[in-house]
Amino acid sequence: MAKSKSRACGERFGRFPLKPGCSREPRVQGWHSDPCGVSRAGRRLWLLPLVALQLACGGPYPPPPETAQVPVVDTLHGVVFTDPYRWLEEQDSPATRAWIAEQNAYAEQIVGESALRTGLEARLRELMDAPGPVYPRRQGEFEYFTMRQTGREV
Repeated sequence: MAKSKSRACGERFGRFPLKPGCSREPRVQGWHSDPCGVSRAGRRLWLLPLVALQLACGGPYPPPPETAQVPVVDTLHGVVFTDPYRWLEEQDSPATRAWIAEQNAYAEQIVGESALRTGLEARLRELMDAPGPVYPRRQGEFEYFTMRQTGREV
């Protein structure tokens, strides 16, 4: 039984239907020629949102502070794992506290103080401090409930 021509054009263009002359074998072709029917103009349509995203995200901000990588190698059940950021797991170490301070200073430099931020912070504090209902839930033989104390985040 012959394969239907309505199936997708290879793995490369997942959902585009086959055009006459389009084969499933991978070919090396130029940017301008595509037997599966994706035109050069169609590819350019994707370029415009990507450029807009780059311009929106790539502001006049300085690069973030560098994070040191100290590789720690573990072998678990014969599989080797390398964790270059394990040193950050020690929350109270002076190196981790210094890294957190650098990250916070960078975030403040980017976000800064604004009326919007102050308003959001006040509204969130108001919602967190309001007494909320306590909903019990049953799990097996037991009933559980959660209670949040006013002024506490936990």
